[in-house]
Amino acid sequence: MQQKMVAREQIIASLFWKLMERTGTQGIQFVVQIILARLLLPDDYGIIALIAVFITVSNIFIQSGFNVALIQKKDVHERDYSSVFYLSLLTAAICYLALFYVSPVIAAFYNIPQIVPVLRILSITLFFGAVNGVQNAIISKTMQFKKVFYSSLGGAAISGTLGIILAYQGFGVWALVTQQLTQQFVMTLILYGLPKWSAASMRNIIG
Repeated sequence: MQQKMVAREQIIASLFWKLMERTGTQGIQFVVQIILARLLLPDDYGIIALIAVFITVSNIFIQSGFNVALIQKKDVHERDYSSVFYLSLLTAAICYLALFYVSPVIAAFYNIPQIVPVLRILSITLFFGAVNGVQNAIISKTMQFKKVFYSSLGGAAISGTLGIILAYQGFGVWALVTQQLTQQFVMTLILYGLPKWSAASMRNIIG
């Protein structure tokens, strides 16, 4: 009975922090986007929108359901986390190289030369997604969504502030690029500063 009560409280707390993470992050991003829309040109957003398609498709290959498998698998060992981590990182490297070399073709197709450097820089976010995959699986498996709240809110606030400053200084599309890179970097920094991904901590988490 006591275990059921503890489990129920843990579920309620997890739902609360998940809700706070969603509403808090989206609230900050909403305010940031309103300000950026005032400072930037539609062409700047157009370039990012075109590039986002290719990055999103690449992320599908990087994730490939491995993180979900880690969450659903009952007995997870250190080698399982390591395998998913390095496989995701390898896939991210392959996708990045593909986008790096195909970027001139994409730029020529849309007749937008600026796509080349922007795509090559923004594709670095693929590595952050690969690195964070195992951390997110651990957090979801143990329902430690309070840590996601800190990372998402911190990433949105810091990157949004930096993006607004650069946009105000006239950096154009690079303000959006910097914003997205900073958001992923800060989220990774906070996530890896909370649940340590190591053999010892993994044994403690899995039990």
